[in-house]
Amino acid sequence: INKENENLLQLSAKYGIIIVTPILEVVARKIYKTILIINKGKALHYRAQKLMPYEHWNEAKFFSNTLPKTLKTPPIFSVGGFKFSVLFGYELHFDEFWLKFKNENVDCVLLPSASTFDSSLRWRSIIKMRAFLNSCYILRANRIGQYEDAPTKTLWNFYGDSLFVCPNGEVIDCLGDREELLIAEMDKKYLKDIKECWKFRL
Repeated sequence: INKENENLLQLSAKYGIIIVTPILEVVARKIYKTILIINKGKALHYRAQKLMPYEHWNEAKFFSNTLPKTLKTPPIFSVGGFKFSVLFGYELHFDEFWLKFKNENVDCVLLPSASTFDSSLRWRSIIKMRAFLNSCYILRANRIGQYEDAPTKTLWNFYGDSLFVCPNGEVIDCLGDREELLIAEMDKKYLKDIKECWKFRL
């Protein structure tokens, strides 16, 4: 584990906090797309099970992640009586993950992403839809800043729009395209009421 991750482990152990962050995991010169979950000084790795195969953004060729035919349930952990899990942005599109979250009664999905171009409205729509149909919270953290693809001179604008969506499909709060801080609250009674109202989680 590198120095930066070691610092996160120490912070988690010292303050008793949970840190969830996407990383590039390097093992024996192979690179894996991974979410690192650090809880009280202990680390858990979740490697992406779905990778983008597109010509302009071919993660499947770049990363060494194993892409199983039968998807496994991402890590689930509890905080304050709520059940959390994680998912990469591209994995958001696959129903199999959401069926697993339903079976495990997950309350909130943490979604790191690196969305760019003019995709903000599409991403908002699908995140709101997933939250509503699954009666759960979704907290999406999206990359900010710019990157220029040297061969094509294409400028990729990572627009941010990190957001917190509640189980009725509404955006509770969001951030802009610069470094900012979002503090959100989850309501156990409200979550229960939504589940009982729409009965999507039966």
